[in-house]
Amino acid sequence: MAHRARIVRRLFVDDIDNPYETEAGKPFNLIRARGLGGRMAIPVHGRQCLHYGARDFRALDALAPPWPLAPEELDPYYELVEKRLGLSGGLEYSPCPDSVLAHIRAPNIAETATIAKIKARWPGLTPMLGRYGPPVPALDQAALTGRLRCRIGAGATHIALNENGRANAVNFYDIATRTRRRATASLILLAASTLELPHILLASRNDRTPDGIGRGSGALGRFLMDHVSIKAEGIGGAIETGDSAADVGRCVYVPRFESRNLGHVGEGRGFGMRIYGSPGVPGLLTPRGCCGRKIRSCSASSSRPGACRCCALLRHSPSERALAVD
Repeated sequence: MAHRARIVRRLFVDDIDNPYETEAGKPFNLIRARGLGGRMAIPVHGRQCLHYGARDFRALDALAPPWPLAPEELDPYYELVEKRLGLSGGLEYSPCPDSVLAHIRAPNIAETATIAKIKARWPGLTPMLGRYGPPVPALDQAALTGRLRCRIGAGATHIALNENGRANAVNFYDIATRTRRRATASLILLAASTLELPHILLASRNDRTPDGIGRGSGALGRFLMDHVSIKAEGIGGAIETGDSAADVGRCVYVPRFESRNLGHVGEGRGFGMRIYGSPGVPGLLTPRGCCGRKIRSCSASSSRPGACRCCALLRHSPSERALAVD
C-alpha cells in the first residue's frame, strides 16, 4: 500500500502545489498527471477504443456542423491504429462499427448476467463488451532506435520563438534541481493534455506574441473537450478472479445510455456507461483501497474505473505503474 501511495504522489499533480479555480457553484475535479507517456499511460478513458459511427460525424441536433469528411474515409486509419493497439473485445451488434480485434472475447458469466439485466430493464439499449487495449509502448519503441533522450522531472512552462517567429526552444522547470532550464530543438511537438496544451501556449508570450502563441484565431483556450464522468458503485454477483494485465479495461459498455427510455436512439449527443467488475474480499462488503476509501465489488463509470486517484492504480498493469516518475 505504501508503494502504491508513492506512485500516486509521483504520477498525479498535487492540487495544493498546483491550484486551479472553478466558477462558484460549478465545481470541477481536474485530474492531472505528469509521467512518462503522459495521460495515455493512465487509463482515465477506461482503455476503451471505440470506432466512431456515421452519427458521430453528423450531429442530429444541429448544434454543431458535421465533420468535413465521410466516416469511410477514416476506415483505413482506424484499421491501422486498431491493429497496432491489439484490441480485445466482442463483435456483437451495437451502434459502434466493428473494430479490428486481436483478441475476440465472449462475455463471461458475470458479464452475460449484466447484459441480460440491462436488456430486460431497457429493451431499447444494446449493451456490448468494451473494446480495450493496453497503451502502446511508444517510449520503448523510440528507445530502441537509439535516438531517444528522455528527461524526467521536467515541467514545460512555455515555448520560445526565434527571430523568425518559429518555435525553437521549450522552457521548463526542473523538479530535481528546482531550477528553470531550456531545451532547444529545430522541431517541437507539443502534445500536452486538453487543458495543459492551451495553458502552455497562452503562457508563451513575447514581443511577437504578447497574448500567447496561436491566440489570433480566438479559439485558443476555448471549445475544449475532456472526459466528464459520474461514478456509481454497487454489489453484484460472483465474478471470476484474475489479475491478468491483458484484462485491465475489460467491461460491459452501454452506448447511448440517454436513450434507455425511448425505445430508440435519441437525437441528443448522448453518453455511454461502462460497467467494470472487480472481486471483493470474502466476508467484507466494503474492502478498503490503498487510499483508505471504501471499494465496492462493481463500479459503473462514464469516464474512468478508479474510485479515486489512489484506487485507480489498482487497475493499472505493472508496466504502467513503472512509468511513474519522481
